[in-house]
Amino acid sequence: MRKAIPPTRAKRRSRRRLVTFLIFVGYAVISLSLLGWELHEQGGLFSSDSCELRSGAKEDSWTLDRTYPFVLDHWTQDYSGAVVVVAIEPALAVMQQNVCTARGFTADLLTAIAAERPSVIAIDKFYGRSSCQEGDVATDKLERVVAGLTMPVVVGQSTHAASEDDAKKTQACLVKNPQLSFSDVAANGNEKPLHKSDVFPGLTRLNEDVLRIPLQWPLLDEDASGSAKTGDSFALTTAQQAEPALADERFKKMLKSADQPYANLKGKKLQVLTATQFLCSVYGKDAGDPKWGITCPMNKKDTVDLQGKVVVLGAESDSDYQSVLGEGMYGVELQARYIAALLSKSYLRQISPAWLLLPLALYYAIAELLIPFLHIHREVSWPLFHIKRTMTWTIGFYLTTMVVGVVGPLLFHRFPPLPMLIAITSILVPRLLIEGWALLNERTEEEREEHTA
Repeated sequence: MRKAIPPTRAKRRSRRRLVTFLIFVGYAVISLSLLGWELHEQGGLFSSDSCELRSGAKEDSWTLDRTYPFVLDHWTQDYSGAVVVVAIEPALAVMQQNVCTARGFTADLLTAIAAERPSVIAIDKFYGRSSCQEGDVATDKLERVVAGLTMPVVVGQSTHAASEDDAKKTQACLVKNPQLSFSDVAANGNEKPLHKSDVFPGLTRLNEDVLRIPLQWPLLDEDASGSAKTGDSFALTTAQQAEPALADERFKKMLKSADQPYANLKGKKLQVLTATQFLCSVYGKDAGDPKWGITCPMNKKDTVDLQGKVVVLGAESDSDYQSVLGEGMYGVELQARYIAALLSKSYLRQISPAWLLLPLALYYAIAELLIPFLHIHREVSWPLFHIKRTMTWTIGFYLTTMVVGVVGPLLFHRFPPLPMLIAITSILVPRLLIEGWALLNERTEEEREEHTA
């Protein structure tokens, strides 16, 4: 029986080098996969802060549709019950008439909503100053109702894109459109103003990608004169009126950031009522003015509780129908979801690159210095200990770092950090090339030893 020939030293080194090389191939595949995944998910979200809106919505994706909302649902406070949508459905006869008549209906609807004592009323509509003739009865009625409300009111402010020259001179991208101000509406002639509520304009402009919460825009006044001012969005203005303590130091830092946050738009459902449902719940079969043409079911009166809640009032319009992660959503509900996301801090932001230096340094210090040291030295003092299988420890530590690096930031409302994945990948690829070059050299040495033998 022939005796087995023990492998040469070069062959043993070559085998170890091959294992190391294959492990680094696995590292590179994992890193590149994670990097490609995050670039795909975040590339559309943070590609541009332009005022121009794209015609197409972001594609449905497994991550944005399931993973991110799941994390945000379980690690944020639920504010979905604190925001209620009252949507004026297009089927109402009054909505088929002119815009001025519809203002009278909105005034009656606001009166009914205010009687339920919400904390804030946000009107996701804008009212052009010249849309109706001066002295229009319905417009005067709407102005007087808004001025007489006793809670904060946010009214949508429409805008248009700044001209190329104005944008270059002022760095502004939007210009206000002229509309009703709802301020200091007088009762009769020389009487004192009826103004009781605080009326705040909020920019209804959406982001380039509707998954991002619009926060602030550089803005010019109606005549496009002067310098650019910072205009708060409809969602931001409403959220700050509902929760003044929202604007803490962290929140202010977020406002200064160029990257606007990703909203949890697939989270818990909001309560959405049509105008008919709401008025029928308040008045029963005698729902409002007969001329509005509202018909309520007989002997049915649902209970609606708006006390202390944020009520977002708007119209369901085909021109304002958004596609969000494969799901249709009217603009008024989209704005309400932005508000709920801000109130509950249910959104994701980018992580600061400065926070990536420590974990990267820690990872390479442990993987490249500590683990080899513990393998070489058999007698080390507590809490250190001798390591036999360095490869197992290195692989386990790498996989743990990847899991913590991707999942950990999500728990703190941050996207998995692209810079960290890029840095690790940029180090791994050269290391992989070095290991491959060393493997070829050792294979050559092995062949030389076998030929000599």
